[in-house]
Amino acid sequence: MESFDSFPLADMAVVVVMGATGSGKSSFISLLADEPVEVSHNLHSHTIRIRPYRLRDQVNGKRVFLVDTPGFDDTSRSDAEILKDISFFLTTLNVRLAGLIYLHRISDPRMSGSAAKNFRLFKSLCGEQNFRNVALATTMWSDDEEERATQRQRLGELRATFWADMVLGGCSVKKHRGDEESALNIVRDLTESGTAAGPITLTIQRELGVERRTLDATAVGKLLLEEINIDRDRAARELAELQLGLEEAERDNDDSAAASMREEQSAAEARFSQRSRDQESLSIGIDQLTGEQRPRYHQTIDHLLREQEPGHEERRASPASPRTPKHPRKNTMDAAARSGGRSRRSKRRKETPKSDSELSERGDPWQMDNKTSPPQRNGRSKSNAQQGQATIKLMTWIATT
Repeated sequence: MESFDSFPLADMAVVVVMGATGSGKSSFISLLADEPVEVSHNLHSHTIRIRPYRLRDQVNGKRVFLVDTPGFDDTSRSDAEILKDISFFLTTLNVRLAGLIYLHRISDPRMSGSAAKNFRLFKSLCGEQNFRNVALATTMWSDDEEERATQRQRLGELRATFWADMVLGGCSVKKHRGDEESALNIVRDLTESGTAAGPITLTIQRELGVERRTLDATAVGKLLLEEINIDRDRAARELAELQLGLEEAERDNDDSAAASMREEQSAAEARFSQRSRDQESLSIGIDQLTGEQRPRYHQTIDHLLREQEPGHEERRASPASPRTPKHPRKNTMDAAARSGGRSRRSKRRKETPKSDSELSERGDPWQMDNKTSPPQRNGRSKSNAQQGQATIKLMTWIATT
């Protein structure tokens, strides 16, 4: 396989993969990726949940990255946090965006509330002008012929209702059979049309990056704010009803009912407070968003670099032992250079820059020297040791430009 460094930016394409949790995003990407796909998203809470993966082979003459994104129904994080992650990534992505793939489980008997919300937010992120660069792909098709007939009918209903305006706008509808060939065909068709039309600009990219709006003033931000306000008002009504119930239980000396009411009241208060925080957190522009997100990108890159260090798997599998505190890496660019095979103690290494501005002065990370890596320890092959290097360079580029 040719070195990633030999490909200029113009020969790269990025495809963003989105969908509700459980739609099969990670499985879809794992069929094509050049490195293992982290299905569980078990990175620490302070790191990002967005991860680009390079495809094993070129598609239509281009080096392609598929970007795994969290759904807006993540149980561990709020929709506002997820929107900020996705918005920052897309707005600072200054390489060719070929299109977006939205995955939907055809096995679901109906469009659930969370799936409908995911789809509405996705549509707002894109904008009508980009529907031709979107592929709606169905997953989880049954092997049973009778069930498949029901699913085909369900697909027809989706095209006629929830997906109707996108289909009319030029969006393609694809069937993912769960194998590598169908996944590759979806990506190939999308990158081919994206290449012909040129790089696209999503609505969120224009609103945040060009018009300099705050996130709550963007199309997707307004839509999410409506959802947040509805849930916040619902929590407020629940609190009022629970307070009345609690007072009644206390008058009746019903300790069991009172205890139950207090528990429910505590949960409603937490939800009300979270929605209030979400509401406030969306009043943020791209400059503030950059300041908030960049450190988390640096930490995520550092995490990925540690995973690639020789002996990482052995250390993770071995019993816990006292660890000697390590000095933090001075910056991600220097770390990326070290991971590419440069000796940490090399006398020829340049002085490490101290700031993001100095990092960007180092130049395009895709033009970093492609020097031969030294022999790998612990039996790791060169190809395995280099897995994920292109991903780290892409994330470093986003974090430092």
